[in-house]
Amino acid sequence: MIKALVSALASFALVASVAATELVPLAVVDAKSTYDNLTGAPVVEITLSEEGQAAFAKFSGENVGKRVDVLVDDDVITSPVIHTPLYMQVMQLSGLETMAMATEIATRLRGKKAQVFVRPAKD
Repeated sequence: MIKALVSALASFALVASVAATELVPLAVVDAKSTYDNLTGAPVVEITLSEEGQAAFAKFSGENVGKRVDVLVDDDVITSPVIHTPLYMQVMQLSGLETMAMATEIATRLRGKKAQVFVRPAKD
């Protein structure tokens, strides 16, 4: 009986751990490199599809107060803290070192050669 309970708890912990790090894809309809109006730093401005916007709104609502990773393919680009549910269709990826890096990411996203994902951050 105790073995079965321990096994069940271990299985639950494993499933919870996998779910906590699951990538949520965000469908992108456009991307462009630009400069942030406030900081002057290079950014990628991403326009999400309606499905991408809905997925991001749901994800951000479930992760208020938590740090999340925004990835392009396997690369974590930024890890902001979500302060409020986000319902926008246009988002910016910041934390890029150069405009060349921003342009390369935007080109890959526009050409559907890359994808944007979000997940709870791995602290």
